[in-house]
Amino acid sequence: MRRIILIVFIIVLGLIFAWALYFPKKDATKFISKTLEEQRSRADLYFKGVTVSEIVAGVKYWEIKASTSVINKTTGLNTLKGTKGTFFKEGNPVLKFIAPKAVWDIQKKEIYLTEPIGYDIKSEKGIEEKIKTWRQVSNVFSVFHLPAKYPIPSKLGYWFASKNLEWGLADQKIICKEGLTLTKGDISIVAEKLEADVALEKVILTGKPQAVIEQGEKIIITAERFEIDGKAELVEISEQVKVTRGDIKTWSNEAKYLMKDRKIVLTGNPIFQRRGSKLSGEKVIISLKEQKVIIEGKTKVIVGEEEFK
Repeated sequence: MRRIILIVFIIVLGLIFAWALYFPKKDATKFISKTLEEQRSRADLYFKGVTVSEIVAGVKYWEIKASTSVINKTTGLNTLKGTKGTFFKEGNPVLKFIAPKAVWDIQKKEIYLTEPIGYDIKSEKGIEEKIKTWRQVSNVFSVFHLPAKYPIPSKLGYWFASKNLEWGLADQKIICKEGLTLTKGDISIVAEKLEADVALEKVILTGKPQAVIEQGEKIIITAERFEIDGKAELVEISEQVKVTRGDIKTWSNEAKYLMKDRKIVLTGNPIFQRRGSKLSGEKVIISLKEQKVIIEGKTKVIVGEEEFK
């Protein structure tokens, strides 16, 4: 029995020796190299204390500093933790943010921020002390505050405490979803989605937006879309616009809120209603300063079926 085992062992050893002697070495080398390359392609790269940025033709567009960075080369995702970042516009810093986590989709050129606090240069001083308060407010909604000149000039710039934020690197747009509230001066708007430039100078609100203007008796405005022009202090409102104040109701296709003049101007077949009376014209102007309503153009009296009977 021992002799048989010894013979088998010698035969196996001889086969191994023959393989080592005659098997093409370059094929084995290729196999090992290919296997190692496949492992590298699946492996994650881990870094501590990193800075990533985008600079084109000497102009910086964004920069993020993170305590840790993990890159998955298969998915093309870079997960950054403990992040502080800056958005630039025309080479100048316009928005800074702090976020516990950021995911950079390298292929799609998008960055997703989790619970970021954002602010401009004017709001940078004392930002650390304000973060705790803003976090408490943002537990329910994402909160955005834009500076206003009217009716009371704002000492601070803009800031936000958001549940989430998507940042498109290609078009330099930021998007917030899942419910938010935005305030600018005396107008406050609740919506499901926000889209804006990185300086928050042009902001579009959609997804069942509703605005409230605090002027004595509240004015409520609903529509399909609100667009805020921060520089012009103008809010453009479009599609199925309805303005309500006490017993006054007005409908139109389009409207504008002129913050400086404190006027709501409705155009596009506006209809004004107070109690049982309805009037239409080319333009309906609600003046908050003068506390009056002006109907311009060819005014018509609209008589409902009940009133006619």
